[in-house]
Amino acid sequence: MCKDNGRGTIRKITIALLVTLAVCICGSLPAKQTAERFWAGDQSLFFMPTAYTMPKGSHAFTVYEVAYWQYTYALTNSTHLSASTFMPLAINGLVPGFAAGIKQNYLKTEMVQAAAAIGYSPYFEKVILSNIVSIESDRISFHAAGILLTDISELSRYHIIMSGAHIHFSETFGLIGELFAPNWDLGGYIFERYEQNAVSVCVTISNGTARVDAGAMTPLQGKKDKPVTPLLKVSLMF
Repeated sequence: MCKDNGRGTIRKITIALLVTLAVCICGSLPAKQTAERFWAGDQSLFFMPTAYTMPKGSHAFTVYEVAYWQYTYALTNSTHLSASTFMPLAINGLVPGFAAGIKQNYLKTEMVQAAAAIGYSPYFEKVILSNIVSIESDRISFHAAGILLTDISELSRYHIIMSGAHIHFSETFGLIGELFAPNWDLGGYIFERYEQNAVSVCVTISNGTARVDAGAMTPLQGKKDKPVTPLLKVSLMF
């Protein structure tokens, strides 16, 4: 259970985002490309979202670890509508893990973008609020996100601070890394083996309309016998 009150959680998220933003700006090179070009999978690293949105009318289909499916539609150049589920199997009329959400890009400059998102899972009775900042330079982009989860049934709040980067070695190959810092023991299909902080690293292969991410995730604390979990994601844009 979360011990922080709502104000404390919001303050922590705001401080983390501002610190990450300052560090990224100070360490970034001048951008040579604008954020107008969008390739498959750019809407996220592996798990964490980015502030980037697809061109209006675009569709994206993403499969995580074979079992988790996500569909995204760009209603406008700045608005994403999405739906996701673990498997299309209904239990008591509800699909396990089903969630729907919307992401709105509210800041778009040559170097910095920002977006806010809200999602809801009727099966888990959770509302998810997110704010994401993305900073892009020549061959690397930095990302920071504050995510607040509210459990409707228990009226409790949890949060995750995420940060990550995407390094582009070429038009085809890249490397992504993510750091997760939640204020509760992570639960669910992917995170069931992890406590508190965790890190993931993946290699990316992309041709513009399809991207494959392959790597691994490991805890940064907790029991030493907890294994590394392999990660695989396929993203298509059409």
